[in-house]
Amino acid sequence: KWLILLPILMMATAVGYVVYKLPSVYESTTVLTVKPPTIPDTVVKPLSSSDLIQRIETINQEVLSRTALEPMIAKYKLFELERNAGVPTELMIQNMKKNITVDLEKTENEKLAAFRITYRDRTPEASRNVAAELASKYINAMTINDQIEADRTQEFIDTEVEEKKKALDELSKQRLDI
Repeated sequence: KWLILLPILMMATAVGYVVYKLPSVYESTTVLTVKPPTIPDTVVKPLSSSDLIQRIETINQEVLSRTALEPMIAKYKLFELERNAGVPTELMIQNMKKNITVDLEKTENEKLAAFRITYRDRTPEASRNVAAELASKYINAMTINDQIEADRTQEFIDTEVEEKKKALDELSKQRLDI
């Protein structure tokens, strides 16, 4: 009886001790929805899911770059133990990137509906704050990209209207001449 009971108790005690000593890890998640364009499909060709995914991947590179993550490490006092131990900043940034996940969520017809940003950290405040800041960085980057695209579209439409107006004026002039 003791040959079975004693090892079970020892294993339970060892597992309990290890679990007790493990650091707490908190996870914060933000979901950003992708709003489809309100312009009719007959006027402008809609973006495909692959185009949106490519745009999000481009924004990923910008938001998850060293220049974007390094200030967040100092601002939210992330990796305090590592910093005190003299760990290089590159390693802390790599660890931070490992703690960040961006998952794309699609609807049943395979269109991109939203993407989920998750960040894990040792404190709930840091986890929440970093996830919120990452979400705001994604929103800002998407807004800037949308504004650039809107400006390009406006320039294209203005150019086309100007060309058509010149052609119409030319036709009117020819009509008056006749």
